[in-house]
Order: sequence, then structure tokens, then C-alpha cells
Amino acid sequence: MHSIKKLLINNFRIFKNETKFDIRPITLLTGPNNSGKSALTKLLLLLKNGTDKLDFEKGIHNLENFEGVVNWVSKKKEFEVGFPFALPYFHQEVISRLTYTDSKLKKVTVEDAEGPIYSVEEISDEFYASLKLSIDIDKVIKTLYKKEIKTPEYVTKHGVITPDNGRWAKLKDIPKIAVYEDLTFEEAKHLSDEEISSYFHAIALYNAIDDLDKNGLLYQLTDPSIELNPENLYKIQCGVFHDLHVENQAFFFPDYTLQGLRWDDEFRNNIELSFQQQFLKAIEDRYELRNISLERTALGELFFNTPMKAGYTLLNDPVFTLFEKLISKPVPHETFLKDLHYVSAQRGSQNRVLMNDSANDIDRIVVDYSKASLDDITFLEKALKILNIKGELVVERYQNYISVIYLKQGDKKIALADLGFGYAQLIPILLKIITIEPPISIPVVYSQNKYLILEEPEANLHPNLQSKLADVLVLAREHYKNIHFIIETHSEYLIRKLQYLTAKGAVKPEETAIYYFNADEYVSTLEPKVKLIEITKTGNLTDTFGPGFFDEATQLQFDLMKLNSTQLN
Repeated sequence: MHSIKKLLINNFRIFKNETKFDIRPITLLTGPNNSGKSALTKLLLLLKNGTDKLDFEKGIHNLENFEGVVNWVSKKKEFEVGFPFALPYFHQEVISRLTYTDSKLKKVTVEDAEGPIYSVEEISDEFYASLKLSIDIDKVIKTLYKKEIKTPEYVTKHGVITPDNGRWAKLKDIPKIAVYEDLTFEEAKHLSDEEISSYFHAIALYNAIDDLDKNGLLYQLTDPSIELNPENLYKIQCGVFHDLHVENQAFFFPDYTLQGLRWDDEFRNNIELSFQQQFLKAIEDRYELRNISLERTALGELFFNTPMKAGYTLLNDPVFTLFEKLISKPVPHETFLKDLHYVSAQRGSQNRVLMNDSANDIDRIVVDYSKASLDDITFLEKALKILNIKGELVVERYQNYISVIYLKQGDKKIALADLGFGYAQLIPILLKIITIEPPISIPVVYSQNKYLILEEPEANLHPNLQSKLADVLVLAREHYKNIHFIIETHSEYLIRKLQYLTAKGAVKPEETAIYYFNADEYVSTLEPKVKLIEITKTGNLTDTFGPGFFDEATQLQFDLMKLNSTQLN
């Protein structure tokens, strides 16, 4: 299951310093007004318009221009946003860091906890635009040798036996696939079912790594090609070949950079030639050898001559070498942003007739709901019961432009406008949840998480309904396993109820995260602008909220007591 888990933001609006967000199934953004808690959601909504070039003219982010989103006290005229990115076929999760300058995506860096693995930077002049590729090949190869290949999800669902004695063994009982033992690339590339072929390539990759001689270099010298004069013979005898092992990988490719590159056939044609030239130069400079030539090692063959099936692509051709896949220009954020949805504070309406082009969210959400094929409305029925809304929701459409929504109670139909504005604020949230995520009863082989941003869901709700909103969120998580909520809120009742549900065991502590945004006057070396507050299994909070948030009622009561005491005196 795909999950973004963490987001990284740097130099965007209030985020002068690099700030990380752990996105959990229920993530709350809270704090006083004008503290900047909407900055995260505004950035996501901006990127949803497109990531190669920022579009400030469309969408609902309400951001004016690039100059207005860069942190206003920073001298850097760029900002960064990072998304987790899984290297193709590998367990290791890394960060794909996007750097924006003047509304354009200037650089993409894929990095782990120790630093960059590779980066792709746009280099432009008056006449020509190209790319600069920098790669830590030593780190890429060592990742490969760890042999931490992802268990193919589709295959696992069909009962494949996992690695036995270091190899993938006996693949059977899989639709359209014969029995394989020790699957190889030669066998895997002939599999016709494109939907599952990449998973079998992962198995073949595991077996191929298992067969490698662990010398760790992409190339080796070929003895006959070296001019065997006495000086060269002496150098060879002193151990030049002995030095060609994985510990020296960083020496041969210390900071590999290829400039003037385009993500097209030029990449395929030039990349390995450039590697060979750099390797030869390193050998010649270190050992003063001349007239030498190279041949690929088994590792080099695996990198540069092994076809891998489609996935994230940089070329139109659906088959790539392993090396091309590992350093393809990453676009994992597009999957997340495609599955990002938003319900604003302007979601409700007391109009009896809803129009397709209305500014209120409910008008558009009702259209989606009316068109959805719903085999399971269990969540809606249970949610209405929690909120004490009796009846069945019915939508009637006219001329594909007008909607009327009713609550049907027996033979009686009650217009949504007659339920009160509070309920009119809740109904769009329920319907949005239903329309973006199929229930768990529907089998989905490739399941992606969906992310729903809710802006002030407590608006116009009685405290009791604010509390019950927490129950609805938990119910949605139980019924739709893939849905994640990012919620901007001021509601103490919502947070307190989540604490109670956690202590009760209905919510796991790791399923919630609260990010408190401090007002600028309270930010210090000990109190950051944004801090993570977690709910423990006993329902307690791991940190305190800022002044004037949860203690406002207590403070007013104390002030009233002092006033009464003064008046009595």
C-alpha cells in the first residue's frame, strides 16, 4: 500500500527552516488564527495544479504569486518540498526533494538519511536547456548489494512462496503464469501480462543479485588489452587488479556528473559511455596505465544490459535497463497529489436547489455522489446514526445541472435546508468520503492511499457534534482502510474526543498526529514554530499547546472570579 508518511517543507511561507510532517491516518493542524497552519494545505493544493511549473492562476489555494510564497524574511528566492520515494524494487524509502525557483521546478534530488543519492538539475541558457545529472554510484551499488528487494505485492496475494535459502522459489498457482524455479530475466521478460510482469522482474532481480561475484565494480580491466611492457607488468603485480573491489567504488566514481543531458534517447546512448570514460580516467590517473580497455562485470551487465519492465518512466519505451529505472526522474508526488482531495469551510448550503457551478462544495460533491456506483452504503448509514440523523439520503438530478438532496424518512422527504446549517456542514464531508474511496469489501489489487483535507470541519457545529465528528473519522478509517485525513481545526472537543477514543483503544496512538502552530510572539529556541504533539495510549498529550488555546475558558473563569472578588470588596 502506497503511503507518503512524511512531507518536507523548507523556505515556503512560515517555514523558514526545514520542517517535516509525519502524515498519519488522522493528522490535525491546529493553533491560533494567523499562525500559518494553512500553509501546508495551500502548498499541496498549489502543487496539485502541476509540479513542473507552478500555476497560481487556477485552483483553490488562494496564493497570488511565487514572490508571495517564499519565506518573506529569507534571502533565498526558492523553496523546497520533499516527498518520500521508494527506489524501484527496493525496500529503502528515500526523499524526493523538489526545488522551485521562479515558479519552475529547478532541481530534483533523491536522498537518504546520509545525503543525496542522485540529483537532476535543469541547466538553461539563452539557446539551450539541458539537464545535469549527479549520482553517488557507490551508494546505489551498495543499496543493490543489500538485496532488500520488495516482496511483490500482487504475487504475494496469490500465495507465492517467499525466498527460501536466499532465492525466490517455486512460483505457482498464479493466473497466466507457469511454474518457475529460480526465475531469471530471460524467463521474466517473456511474461505477457504487463500488469504483473514488473513483480516477476523483482524476483528475477533478487536472484540475479544473489548470483553476483561481490567485486562491486561495474567494469574490470581485460589483461590482453594492456600493453605488457615491464612498467605495466610491475604495476599489475603490485596489485592494480586487487584494488578493483567495492571499497574503491567511491574512488572510481567520486562525484559522477553528466551535463547537457535530456531525458530522451540521448540518455540511453551516452550514459554508459560516460561511465566508462570516467572509470578509465581514474585507472589511468591512479596507476599511470595506458592503452587499457574495459569489459563489464556481472554487476555492469545487470546495470546496463538488463531489461526491466515499466514503472515510473523517463522514456516512451516501456522497457528500461535497471540503471535507467534506478535514476529515472522521480515523480512519486504525482500519485499522491492525484489522490489528494479537499473540502473547504464553504462546504454547506441551505439552498433547496443546488447548482453545478456553485461556489459551495456541497453542490459539486452531490453531483459526484449521484454518479457514483455505490454497492455498499454501510458507512453512510452508521455515520448518520452516530450524528443522530434519522433517514436515508436521496439525491434527485434535473437536466444534469440541478440537484436536490433530501432526507427520506418513510414516505416523508425533508430537504437538507430544513435540517439546519450544522447538518448541512456535515453531509458534504460524509459524501466526499464515500465518493473518493471504495469500501474494503471491494477487492482492489493495487490500492493507493487517499488523502482528504478538511478545513475547519467543526464550523457551525454544536460542541456535541464536534465531539461526534471524531467518531465519524474513526468509523471512516475502519470502513475505508486507505483514507487519510489532514484536518485544519480549532476544535478542543474534536481533539479531546480523539484522546478519549485512544485511551479506549478505538484509535492506536500511532494513527494520529497533532501539529501545533505557535503564534510568532511565542516562538523561541525552546518553542518551535511548529511542534508535533502525540496522543499516548492512555489518552494524554506528549506536549502542551500554546497560550490561549485550550486554557482560554479556564483563564476567563479565573478573571471572572477575580472581578467578582474585587466587586465584593
